[in-house]
Amino acid sequence: MENTKSSLFESLMGLILSVFWLFLGNISLIYFAGAFAIRVDVHGAFYGALYWVNAAALIATRYFDIRFFSGFTLEGARATPDDWNKYSRYVALFSVLLFGLALSLRYVIIVGIRPLSRAAGG
Repeated sequence: MENTKSSLFESLMGLILSVFWLFLGNISLIYFAGAFAIRVDVHGAFYGALYWVNAAALIATRYFDIRFFSGFTLEGARATPDDWNKYSRYVALFSVLLFGLALSLRYVIIVGIRPLSRAAGG
């Protein structure tokens, strides 16, 4: 009976981890980037911090999924540490690019878009 409970727990935890790194973590990453971009008050910095914590949580969740819960790839094969390494690089690159986009949008919102003639002193 104890083995069944342990197996059920591992299956449930594996499912929760998979749902996070596949869906919820990515959705929340995009949400935090948008919130960081449009919130020009002190809350913007809070969302920026949550963004980077979420990005790190995506990478850590995938690691735990592969290492402790026998995670699978999207094709259905058993995931390996190489899959985690590749996933980590993609998440890191996407996170940096998305945050750069959010930061640029935040700058435009705060400073505003100036006409080219005024910006050049004309």
